[in-house]
Amino acid sequence: MAGLKVRFITNPVAGGNGGAGAITGAVSRVLSGAEGIFEIKVSAGISDTHRLSAEAADKGYDSVFACGGDAAVNAVASAIVNSEVSLGIIPGGMGGGLSETLNLPAALDEAVSVLVKGRIREIDAGMVGDRFFFSAAGIGLEAAIGKTSGSRTEKGGRGPGALKYVTAAVKERFVYGSVYGSGSVVIRWEEGSLRARPLFLTVANAPRRGGCVAPSASARLDDGLFDVCLVEKAGLAGTLYLTRKFFRGDISSSKQFKMIEARALSVERETAGPVHADGEVFEGEETLEFRLLPRALKVWTF
Repeated sequence: MAGLKVRFITNPVAGGNGGAGAITGAVSRVLSGAEGIFEIKVSAGISDTHRLSAEAADKGYDSVFACGGDAAVNAVASAIVNSEVSLGIIPGGMGGGLSETLNLPAALDEAVSVLVKGRIREIDAGMVGDRFFFSAAGIGLEAAIGKTSGSRTEKGGRGPGALKYVTAAVKERFVYGSVYGSGSVVIRWEEGSLRARPLFLTVANAPRRGGCVAPSASARLDDGLFDVCLVEKAGLAGTLYLTRKFFRGDISSSKQFKMIEARALSVERETAGPVHADGEVFEGEETLEFRLLPRALKVWTF
């Protein structure tokens, strides 16, 4: 660890890790005898987090730590993917899919100690269009509700919990049907194609996403494959039932569940609409291209 240059980036609005003061204290306690540069930067928001991460990479830092939830982790990782810079995570804020998959501790001192006791692992990265994701991306009810609910804000605001998703599904069931038509899509991958009407369509790189279990517990961060998880549309009662199962993490036991393994895929929709990438919702094109970058991100883990 001698001579490392490490930047910790925290957001004063996001909760969960105590902010810059707490992180400074943890770094001082855990790394007091270590040689190197250990710098704490306060970000003004998600785009600023990305800028500070890219800046650190340009200046030759060895590692950049995201102090926060999925949005912060995605912003840092997106800036340093395909580089020699390693991602560290101090869990906090909203979600935590990647930190939970990596079994990273929530306690500050323990999280910082990964620089002393941990190792660097290479994991896959996903892309949907020109956006990176590291846990999961997808379309369907999850993305539509995220759009109407405002799942995140630029400064780290909290989104709806699982119970609110189930409640919102009653209203969104009708909005989703009227705004996005029949919702029919064509999914194409290396070995085949199918037409479906997805309630949920999740492209999983990890077995956890957004603070809960992803649809596929078999997804692996470094196997060079996506687990593409499809749940077909149902009536109102079925929508409520499947939404509850989805957020409880046992949707794979449903007869509406299908799973495909693929390195790349395209999803052709009838209309443009919302897409989520690591929980962040954006407006996507009619045709979405998903591709996997094998072992493109270095991460600190134990």
